[in-house]
Amino acid sequence: MERVAIIGAGVSGCFLAHLIQGCAGIDVTLFEKSRGFGGRCAVRRDKEYGEFKLGAQFFTNKRPELANEFQALEEQHLISQFKGNIGFLSPTSQESAKISKRYIGTPSMNSFLKYWAQRATLTSSFHVSSIERLSDHWVIHSKEGKQFSGFDACVFTMPQAQGQEFWQQHSQRALPKVKMWPCWALMLVTEVTKTPFDSAFVREGQISWYSCEVMGHYQKWLIHAQPSWSEKHLESETKFIKQELIHSLEKLLNVKLNVLDAKTHRWRYASSDPNPSTASSLWDANIRLGYCADWFNGGRVEGAMQSAWELFKQLKPELKRSLR
Repeated sequence: MERVAIIGAGVSGCFLAHLIQGCAGIDVTLFEKSRGFGGRCAVRRDKEYGEFKLGAQFFTNKRPELANEFQALEEQHLISQFKGNIGFLSPTSQESAKISKRYIGTPSMNSFLKYWAQRATLTSSFHVSSIERLSDHWVIHSKEGKQFSGFDACVFTMPQAQGQEFWQQHSQRALPKVKMWPCWALMLVTEVTKTPFDSAFVREGQISWYSCEVMGHYQKWLIHAQPSWSEKHLESETKFIKQELIHSLEKLLNVKLNVLDAKTHRWRYASSDPNPSTASSLWDANIRLGYCADWFNGGRVEGAMQSAWELFKQLKPELKRSLR
């Protein structure tokens, strides 16, 4: 049986696992440093206030080759259309966003990732320290001293800054150069207040996006800070981040919020500038090492799927050959 190691259980890793296991006789192992599936579809669960979508708030599809995959997820009730009104907002202007198909995962934002990876083996809380090429197979080593061997192919799906050194140690092929941006996220709970939109792209200030939902007597919010502001304050104290983002939200909405709870999450690699390179992924056939990730395509869930799709097209003929 052919064995493939995929490092990272985010969108591109799980989608690639799904595509690969459509070929009979392939065994896939996902290695993930967190406790479970997620990446940019990660969720945070609070005992009192329920689930917060930390990363992607919704996703779209403009690529015809992925249409069948989206249709299959809808038929399985693993994605549904984003509800609520969306707008563009600044302290001095507001404008409704154009109507388009926007999706969310159901019942949880990462549910479709679990579906994609259901036939793969997940090794979680595994911090990869190195990979090693021995004869004709790969060995994966962890910081905790564990190792897994016997993989015929290995694929990276992590942010470029985390995978670049591993890649360059083994492959002569150059990775595309991209600028990756961080993002501070604020999970906020307040007393109920009126807003012009349920969700909005923010055009000025420290915030780039907010989304809110009234839950009876309280209101849940997810706020994303602007990339440049997040980079400037990447190492700032969380107390400062909370105060600044709450103040910015109050200024944007011209309200005084009664805050019930506030927690932060720091994304070190949240988005990337559009990549002028035509490569959506990389595959080094000589050593059977691959790389696919959202940052090849400027970020987003759809970009991650496209990267995995393009890599699979290169992988598929080789996998079939090795199984003859």
